[in-house]
Amino acid sequence: MADTLLLTIVEAADQLRISTRTVRRLIHAGELPTVPIGRNLRIRRYDLNAYVDGRASRKHNVDCAGPGVLGKEKHACHTDAKTVLSGG
Repeated sequence: MADTLLLTIVEAADQLRISTRTVRRLIHAGELPTVPIGRNLRIRRYDLNAYVDGRASRKHNVDCAGPGVLGKEKHACHTDAKTVLSGG
């Protein structure tokens, strides 16, 4: 399946290790483009990879990791935002 151009929703969900319902939500939200083939929707492997790459760069940017990750020093993307502590 590594060289498959178009994936079914089930195959895309399997690749991402998420449910088909979650894949359908991503499609509905416009986060994951589809290719209509008759009555079926297919997902280009390129679009699936682009989705994963986009998520990785937004959510897990090591350069902007906070003190909990890098130690006690300020993180590289330090701003003057307030730190709000929640109870616990």
